[in-house]
Amino acid sequence: MIEYKASEENVFAITYDRFENLAGISLRNLAIEYHIRNIAQLGIIGFLLEFYSRGLQAAAFATLERQQVEALCQRYLGTITHVEALRALNSLKTLSTKAKQLLRDWSGPLNTLFSTALTSSGFPHPVSLGSHPGQQTKKQEGEQPSKTHLEVIQSLIKSIGFKSFYVLVDKVDETPQTGNNAEDSFSLMKPLLRDLELLQMKGVGFKFFLWDKLEPHYSEFARPDRIQQFRLSWSKEQLRTMLSRRLEAFSNGKVGNLAQLTDADLAEPLHIIVVMFANGSPRDMIRVCQEILSEQLRIDPNSERISGTAILEGITKFSQNRTQELLPAHIIRELVKVARVEFTTNYIANNVFKIEVNSARNKIRQWEQMGIVERIGEIHTGGRPVFNYAVSDVRVARAMLPQAKLAQFFRNKLASCQKCAALLIRDWDLQPTSSCHFCGTETTKDHPASES
Repeated sequence: MIEYKASEENVFAITYDRFENLAGISLRNLAIEYHIRNIAQLGIIGFLLEFYSRGLQAAAFATLERQQVEALCQRYLGTITHVEALRALNSLKTLSTKAKQLLRDWSGPLNTLFSTALTSSGFPHPVSLGSHPGQQTKKQEGEQPSKTHLEVIQSLIKSIGFKSFYVLVDKVDETPQTGNNAEDSFSLMKPLLRDLELLQMKGVGFKFFLWDKLEPHYSEFARPDRIQQFRLSWSKEQLRTMLSRRLEAFSNGKVGNLAQLTDADLAEPLHIIVVMFANGSPRDMIRVCQEILSEQLRIDPNSERISGTAILEGITKFSQNRTQELLPAHIIRELVKVARVEFTTNYIANNVFKIEVNSARNKIRQWEQMGIVERIGEIHTGGRPVFNYAVSDVRVARAMLPQAKLAQFFRNKLASCQKCAALLIRDWDLQPTSSCHFCGTETTKDHPASES
């Protein structure tokens, strides 16, 4: 949405969502220079392409600015390949079509393109850009990217007609190094999030799209009091409305509820069940529907109604597939072995893996960092109270119990808080009463979970 608005309003935006060249670098020791280098390189590529495509002349720049352009090009473009430059276009969505096509159509050496862009625009002499790291000077090798470079780049970008300069940071938890681990994801962003001087740089706006599981780390190590935060979330009612409107749009107003598409026993709560397994994600809500439809086409492509079997199989398959996307295979095997959605450290240590309590505690901590387990309270047994944990993702909970029928899973593992209506994933078949970890209300499992 911001990329689209930026294009409309003549804002230069970098979508910073590729974090490469991290091999051999410890995330714990990552420095701010890593991010500045990546952002500066994207910025100078975008500037040069737009500058050349607009047919601007270097005479518009003062002598100092021309020197800065040459120095930045030598610093950040001397080693870049054509493939890397083409890949950079994915991060430069707000460039003009002409600027993007210029790079796509260029068939010669990439350094020649950048040199041509400069010399044809009136720079006083050809700019020599190295084609491999060995051509860098010793000064360049020892010089670190600096925030001053970004200040110069944003000034150059504004000088060719853009109103402002945005850096949109996304997909932090989707790299091989972070892999759905909240602590590692925060470590990757920590240098940026803690550098208030950079984030408050005049003329540059940073916007971070971060996994909510990073918030505890952010609150501890960064400065939430200085940087404005917004939480993007979808309520169940909003998702239900969205699904209804989508059905109406694609049926010319004939269908507004999934219940209209099936005669199965689950017809009445089906709309609610799909929203539940979406786990707050509009995209996953559509994927649940897609999986159900795929199952129906597999069972009977000629049927005019969705069968109960297709619904049950579709939800189960979606849960398994989504869990495989979220978690490494060995973690899934561990959770399946646990075979419960509610547990203590002692239970994991003594009843499941036969390991030391500290080792079990480390396992649970890892699951917490992945955002699939949360602490829901304490159990008092007369001695020192022990923490009680529960699975926090209904998709993962379903994948942990592949042998249980879906109706049985609803009956035994899901309920809604009788006060705040939060979904409570518990072993209700083992303990029918539990406290809501959101509002503290004691809830007894005496109503169907599908009512949540």
